[in-house]
Amino acid sequence: MTNKAQDITPLTISQLFSNADYIIPRYQRNYAWGAIEINQLIQDIWDQCQHKANNSYYLGSLVVFERERLFADATQYETIDGQQRHTTLSILLAVFKNCFGKTLGSEVGVNLTFDCRPASETTLHDLYREGVKESRFKTPETSMVNAYVIAENYLLALFNDEKTRDIYITKLWDYFISKVVILRSPVPSDTDLNHYFEIMNNRGEQLEKHEVLKARLMEKVEGDSRQFAFGKIWDACSDMSSYVQYGFNTDVRFNIFGNELNDTQTIFNQTRGFETIVQAYEEAKTNKKNKQKDAVIDDIKPSSISSIFAGAKIKTVNTKPSDDSDERFDSIINFPNFLLHTLKVMQAKPTDNVTDDEALNSLDELCPLDDKRLLDAFDVSNVGAELFVMALLKARYLFDKYIIKRERDKDWSLKRMIHYAKSDSTNYINTFSKDADDYKETEGVVTNINHQVKMLIAMLHVSFPQMIYKNWLSGVLNYLYNQNDNADSQTYLSFLESYNDRIFYGLFGEKKQLRFYQINFTKTPYSTVFNNGELLKSTHIQNYIFNRLDYAIWKYSVVNTINMTIDKTRDMQKICRHFSFSLRSSVEHYYPQTPMEGQPDLVSTELSNGVDSFGNLCLISRSKNSKLSNLLPNAKKDHYPVDAKNIESLKQQLMLSYPQWNSEYAENIKNHEEEMLALLIQKH
Repeated sequence: MTNKAQDITPLTISQLFSNADYIIPRYQRNYAWGAIEINQLIQDIWDQCQHKANNSYYLGSLVVFERERLFADATQYETIDGQQRHTTLSILLAVFKNCFGKTLGSEVGVNLTFDCRPASETTLHDLYREGVKESRFKTPETSMVNAYVIAENYLLALFNDEKTRDIYITKLWDYFISKVVILRSPVPSDTDLNHYFEIMNNRGEQLEKHEVLKARLMEKVEGDSRQFAFGKIWDACSDMSSYVQYGFNTDVRFNIFGNELNDTQTIFNQTRGFETIVQAYEEAKTNKKNKQKDAVIDDIKPSSISSIFAGAKIKTVNTKPSDDSDERFDSIINFPNFLLHTLKVMQAKPTDNVTDDEALNSLDELCPLDDKRLLDAFDVSNVGAELFVMALLKARYLFDKYIIKRERDKDWSLKRMIHYAKSDSTNYINTFSKDADDYKETEGVVTNINHQVKMLIAMLHVSFPQMIYKNWLSGVLNYLYNQNDNADSQTYLSFLESYNDRIFYGLFGEKKQLRFYQINFTKTPYSTVFNNGELLKSTHIQNYIFNRLDYAIWKYSVVNTINMTIDKTRDMQKICRHFSFSLRSSVEHYYPQTPMEGQPDLVSTELSNGVDSFGNLCLISRSKNSKLSNLLPNAKKDHYPVDAKNIESLKQQLMLSYPQWNSEYAENIKNHEEEMLALLIQKH
């Protein structure tokens, strides 16, 4: 046996699953990909298929060690790196086969086996043979079953028009098996696999696209002082874990943002703002009193791509420019995608009506929310460097103040930063609190406007968690950007409520659906009637529909103070006060699709869609659904205590309130559905 490190073999998906067997060794971790990774992979492949169909899509490498061939007919490889990708590809093959009738041939199937993990191996091969059949998996590898459902749902949502679905699935399938390429890279036969695996787990990262973009834009800026200021603004905006004010050294921070750190005269001034910041750094540089460790008199960062590459070091810690900064917040978006949102808002030209598909395609292509196309988007835009970096600073300030963050170890947060000159201290108060005293009085009060805004934005975020589909953020940022920090609480809430309606009826109205570009940047009218057919899609009903409904239930109960309680043991107002939106992706049948052995199915002429009726469905976490999916309603109640505070679905809580939920009492299910539909379609 000879293993040569240089024998790298590019394999299409068809070839990968046709010419060898692969073994996942015991030292590899369990399969761990979730919705974000799986959906992103499918979307990436589809994007490449649409835009560059003649080019291959390189998925990465599959590092392997060739095992001695004892009894096996095919070559056997031990997978050292790439098992997550390979397993996902196997699951995608299973979905294509069982859901869409696409196969590589009768002799070709999953070619993965697992050392000492029989549940993983059995689950993967069962998925390929028959897909997801709940009764079959007695001890499944849950992550693999979840991945199958995630992939199936995403493909059905991606191609949601049943008339054209087969055409697009075939197009994607043909590209998938012939143009998606993985590089099989064998290691030498004398490799210490344990040591190699350790190295692979600790390898450094390549220079990212946003770093290359920074260098390209800086090359357009003339003069050391201006390049220096550009770099400082960019770096401050790039740290999404802290408020942007903290990204500036204390010597210039107050010159830029004012004594309370909320002055926008400089950062919103598109003509003189950049000059003011350059001057602030120049003054700080010449200030002889600045002897602190975080002195601003440092070298100008390299502006060329080659020098950035030359000076690049592997770092895991983001060093702050100021000792008083912290990282108590998590952002709902990363920096590369935030750059694209800023560019999109900056370039948007509001218009009354755009309905031409070709024109819309062109507008969408100007700035796709896909960080893989970050450099291409800026190449096409040819935006001015100084103009863009000031737009970026303005957008970051507005984002920090008006868009939610996740506060570490806490709930969603909607706060602004404020500095108190007397005590020389900085704190965070609710965005719409008048002052610190007002903040203390209203913090935790779920009926105040700050909390309503927070709930509404959180609902939008969890409905569209993927970066590439966070179009709602462009819409909200566009509003804020054009308001110039003049959005008072009531005006902002009113906009968000109306925007929620525009998304709902624009995407799911009876007439032709609008695209998000039309929703965000045009006045194109939307349908005023909801397409009830969206509720007949069972487990493929869009997450946003369930989340919008939960928001409506919350508002009806908490803000309008109307108690929807059915059973006195479950106080809906109390439940709603403790409710917080979280990422959920699994549609649960409250009365199960496949009841446990000996239990009756849900059948009634009262229910137009049977067990799949919207009244019988809710959105919960995949882990909860996989554990409880086959239990009857009364048994499920035992798993959802009345005093539970970690509520996943308000619609589910209402269903749990009914004393009877079965075929005999189908009228309860029907009435619940009608009440929920009335709330869902209500304009705010």
